[in-house]
Amino acid sequence: MPRSALEEVVSLVKSRTGDPLSFADTIDYGAHDDFQILVAAIECKESGWETGGLEVAERMLKRLLAKSPDYAAGFYELAVVHRFQRRLSDALNCAVQAARKAPGNLGYGVFQAHMFYANGCWDEGDAALDGIVAAHPGERAQIAAMRGFGAYLKEFPRERARYITDEIRRRHYWMSVEEVAAAITSAIRSRRGFALVRLGDGEGTFARVNPADEQRFADLYDHCRRFWVTFLLGESFDPSWTGYEALTAHLMPTVEQADILGVAYWDWIDYEYSIAAERTIPCLLNINRYVLENVRYSTLCNQDIHLQLYRTGLLAEVMREVPSATVISCLDGLDAKIREMFGIADVDLIRIPSESHAPHLAHVAHRTDKPHFPQVFWDLMHALARPHHGRVFLIAAGTFGKYYACVIKQHGGIALDLGSIVDGWMKLASRPGYGSVFGIGGADPSGA
Repeated sequence: MPRSALEEVVSLVKSRTGDPLSFADTIDYGAHDDFQILVAAIECKESGWETGGLEVAERMLKRLLAKSPDYAAGFYELAVVHRFQRRLSDALNCAVQAARKAPGNLGYGVFQAHMFYANGCWDEGDAALDGIVAAHPGERAQIAAMRGFGAYLKEFPRERARYITDEIRRRHYWMSVEEVAAAITSAIRSRRGFALVRLGDGEGTFARVNPADEQRFADLYDHCRRFWVTFLLGESFDPSWTGYEALTAHLMPTVEQADILGVAYWDWIDYEYSIAAERTIPCLLNINRYVLENVRYSTLCNQDIHLQLYRTGLLAEVMREVPSATVISCLDGLDAKIREMFGIADVDLIRIPSESHAPHLAHVAHRTDKPHFPQVFWDLMHALARPHHGRVFLIAAGTFGKYYACVIKQHGGIALDLGSIVDGWMKLASRPGYGSVFGIGGADPSGA
């Protein structure tokens, strides 16, 4: 059966072929159901994040709204597209239209408030949330979290975030990629305990800056932490009785033991401000706020140091010093890939469960009936608490990997927190930009 025009434009976006934007203009939208057009536009948005899919989705949604000017869902999706195009005022205009045309829709109402806050309209954002009738506790929590985000954005606007990020560079020694490579090489040659730990938005979720801050933004932080726990461990996991909350409460003091900490850098934070990311802004900025307020002496570098090491070829130079290594990852076959890439004959693999909600890992990751936490985590922490005599560990284990790195260092091992870079080695486009960095043909940002 031949594909419809809507299916064809989605296919062009996904395959990165042809001219989907021009093709979108040739479609007879009157011949298609509104919902079908909406779904196709959403697919273009999701599948072509970095390759023009947002622009195709915008074109399709505008044609849809010209056809059906009261279609609230069309305005909402167009608002989302504008947001990720960093056109926050346009996103606000569309979000207001969506909320007006579907006044009982909680999601549209909350997103309208979100876009008011993104444009510095604090009173209007609060008023939009005040007008929403919440039917159950989950909805009330969603509203409270967005109100907390508005308060956070007001207290920590982009200019203050830039000051905080610049200030930690002035107060702590900031290593270049060449210096990081030299420090790793020195540790390998001297066979001394060493840890390079990188902190991203996942770790920032649990960065407790101070008690007053925790209380002021409790609803926002609870929302961020629920999201991350669900992503890592699944919706059924209960962090309250497993010891998970106590563990993560001490994440930042634990990682201070690392020799080098990779922290959030301005370009990343600035991007999140440009799209008003309600979870990533506080999670990234709180890493730097924690360092500024609580860490007196630490050596820092960019959080993306793993990519810098790879792109410059310095990681390959470092690995030439490695006679044997252990990999901690959920990816089957990663040990063989590292043997092939770096010519290391002795590579062991410690397999761990994959993250619960990670679509790019669906068919390649180690699966187990046991969640990563608590049993697998504590079993591995116990197993790692033994002398390592300078053995190198390459770690790709998310937030839990930061704890593994520190216990490895304590027992004389060399822990390198490589994170998602190993996905690229295994040809999984798990992060934006990995398709081009690692030569992954036909990849999309989700890794599908």
